[in-house]
Amino acid sequence: MVVRIKSIFEEFEQDVHELAFYADIVQKSYEKYLSEIEEHKQNHSDVDFYSSKWAVYFDILKNHEKMISDLRVEKTLEQTSDDIFFHYNKQMQWFLVDAYEMYEKFIDKLYAVMGYLDNNFWDASDFGEIQLNDISNKNEEWFFGQTKKKKEKPYSIVRVLEKRFNLKQYFDKKIPNTNYDFLMQLISEFRHAIVHDKGFLDKKVLKNKLIKHKIIKADEFTEEYEEYVDFYYGKDKYKILICLTTIRSAFIPALPIDYNRRLILTQHILSYAYLLTQLSIKHLEKKQLDNTND
Repeated sequence: MVVRIKSIFEEFEQDVHELAFYADIVQKSYEKYLSEIEEHKQNHSDVDFYSSKWAVYFDILKNHEKMISDLRVEKTLEQTSDDIFFHYNKQMQWFLVDAYEMYEKFIDKLYAVMGYLDNNFWDASDFGEIQLNDISNKNEEWFFGQTKKKKEKPYSIVRVLEKRFNLKQYFDKKIPNTNYDFLMQLISEFRHAIVHDKGFLDKKVLKNKLIKHKIIKADEFTEEYEEYVDFYYGKDKYKILICLTTIRSAFIPALPIDYNRRLILTQHILSYAYLLTQLSIKHLEKKQLDNTND
């Protein structure tokens, strides 16, 4: 039983690590282009930065004759630098979306297998129309099928896990980065904004959503929470843009530290999934011990 639960997390962990590998490749490419721009600034400050890639397409009415455009992208160095940042950030946003959707699949699998291994784990409504004495005869695939039908996932699953494990005892609401109710809902809201609103999300709207979902009360949204949210946003014209690029912060001027914002949120997703894995294993071990003692 324990091996099966561990394998679900390990598969998820592997997928997230692979995603991080690709994100690192994108970051190296971004750094390369910025380096070229800086070189232009130092050596050719009066020369615009341009793309040498020509657009290629086909003329369908002329038997798909190959067409090569004579247009090219031509911008100032500042415009180019700004555009590279925006598109690099967009890629980092979508890496976070991928990580969160991997988590959604993970929690589906975990819940299905927990129901299969312990028929008393699920809410009764999750079983659908079935005789209670028939449940123990169902195979694992049947539990996956029932999990697929569950509404409002992953939140509905988390609510069951909260009842079984008393999850809130492991979270400190005074500290944003240890309050996983807050963190997971924050990442969920970021994911929604990236998919549906191109990564733009007004901070006041975000705060109201978190309060509406009863993740945090208005009087609990302290300055520390405000600062934590601000960390994942841009400045000036990007002040309502979710920014997941790496930034340098120097609380101690002589010791600047790079903060990979996408990676930080991804680590929170992994940490939460690992907690659910650990608690699931403890639950099954206790069940096994109770059965042995009966």
